[in-house]
Amino acid sequence: MKSESYLDEAITVLAWATKLMVKKGADYQGGSVCDDDYYPHGWKSFDTMLTTKVLRFRSVMEQNEEVNFDSAEDCLIDLINYSARCVVFLNRQRAKVDSVFSEHMETGKEIKEEELHYNGA
Repeated sequence: MKSESYLDEAITVLAWATKLMVKKGADYQGGSVCDDDYYPHGWKSFDTMLTTKVLRFRSVMEQNEEVNFDSAEDCLIDLINYSARCVVFLNRQRAKVDSVFSEHMETGKEIKEEELHYNGA
């Protein structure tokens, strides 16, 4: 007897999310705008984006999915992609803080408060 698993279908959804991230990324990159510009409030920018998508998902579900744009699936795919981007952001912030500490340990250079803004726990 085969046990039911969502794994194969979930992997397909993640591949779909990846394709969407690549396509949207092409639209959002270029010119003078860089990744960090989209997150002016650091991790709190992600908190806002993720909260907004959760609220949109709730709104769609309460309307029995009778909406013109941003279906429940669209909201959830956006949540996957924003979550992935947030993990990257946190990893980059952690790397910056680690670098500051390493430099301090090697050189004794004073650490400035603004160099320690990582809240990824």
